[in-house]
Amino acid sequence: MYKSILTLLLWFPLIAWSQNDTQPATWDVSAGKFEEIESFFNVYLEDTRKMDWDKVLDKTHPGLIKLTTREQMKSQLDQALNNYLYTTTFDEMRFNQISKSIVFNDVYYYQIDYYSAFTFHFIKDEKQTQEEHDNYVSFMTSIFANQFSDMRVTQNVSDIRIEGDKKILLIEDASLDGMKMLELKPEFQMFLNLIIPEIVVNEFLKS
Repeated sequence: MYKSILTLLLWFPLIAWSQNDTQPATWDVSAGKFEEIESFFNVYLEDTRKMDWDKVLDKTHPGLIKLTTREQMKSQLDQALNNYLYTTTFDEMRFNQISKSIVFNDVYYYQIDYYSAFTFHFIKDEKQTQEEHDNYVSFMTSIFANQFSDMRVTQNVSDIRIEGDKKILLIEDASLDGMKMLELKPEFQMFLNLIIPEIVVNEFLKS
């Protein structure tokens, strides 16, 4: 009986560690780590404002880039934000807080809440009448209001401004080259599950 108890005591730390490693654990972010993350994220926001896609992609989880090529992704970002229909400006981007932090299998995950405001500046086609152009911008305002339902969408003549609070997932994984990020939205859940453990995704997306 004594030997059985001794064996259990010797194995208990390993058992406890194994059990903890099957579930994400929350933890407190130190002041130093908070400053490091805030600084990193502010650089990311500035890279985004400048549309420096190489630097933005350097900070993006490689699992996303593997779905296409780096050059294709840069081209898609350029085309999505600046084309013959409109140009885009990032008016304001502001770090707010780290609202959740967990560790799972020695990988650290942080939910960053931030504020974002950007504007689409629609270009009138020379073949359009002013009325046609105005109607088109109004139509796109309703489209964006549906697409960005969690944000505020306003129209000012030919400009459509979108603003509100957003979330991003910052990942600190020793196997990756520095901190990496992924946008955190419920509609991206299936995609996120392909890149990071589903149990982690569920922790951040649960209501």
